[in-house]
Amino acid sequence: GCRALRVRGVGGGGQCGGVAATGVGQAAEGGAGGGSGYAESFLVDASVPSSIAVVIGAGGSAGAAGANGQDGGTTTFGAILSITGGGGGNAMAGTTGNLVAGGGGSGLGSGGNIFNIFGSGGKSGVCEGGFPVRANVGGGVPFLGGAAVSASATTPGQAGLIFGAGGGGTRNGASQAAQAGAAGAAGIVLVDVFV
Repeated sequence: GCRALRVRGVGGGGQCGGVAATGVGQAAEGGAGGGSGYAESFLVDASVPSSIAVVIGAGGSAGAAGANGQDGGTTTFGAILSITGGGGGNAMAGTTGNLVAGGGGSGLGSGGNIFNIFGSGGKSGVCEGGFPVRANVGGGVPFLGGAAVSASATTPGQAGLIFGAGGGGTRNGASQAAQAGAAGAAGIVLVDVFV
């Protein structure tokens, strides 16, 4: 029979903030989505459950064009681990001046007897003098990374690159239609079984 389990989990990554339609001489850059937290436990003998419900947090993706990004979902391994997803980034309106859209906050793991760790928050979207700074990097996940960004002046951005990572890079140059933010990546649970 099963003698021990090593369980690791991350939640869903946050969605990058969307950008509004821009006019002549305007730009917009959404705040990037935050990365999930991370939790890890080692369970032995009597603490190993005979069965357990597992929920995988979805990546944030439902925020509309020009709207704030959606938070990533929570991943759970029964009542043992709970890992919150990254926060959605803030949207930005078109601007000819200086403007900042805050990135989504990080998620946090809980219940682990080895690790309970914050992810990294998404970087803010920044415009200076009507130009996107291209700084809105998606939040990463402990031990996994996954920061997402794009270098283009107008881009739908880059979805989270690995489980639990935030979306980033959504921005508009001049005279562009509104866009939704790049999606966060879904979470995951990994279970190593020792017999």
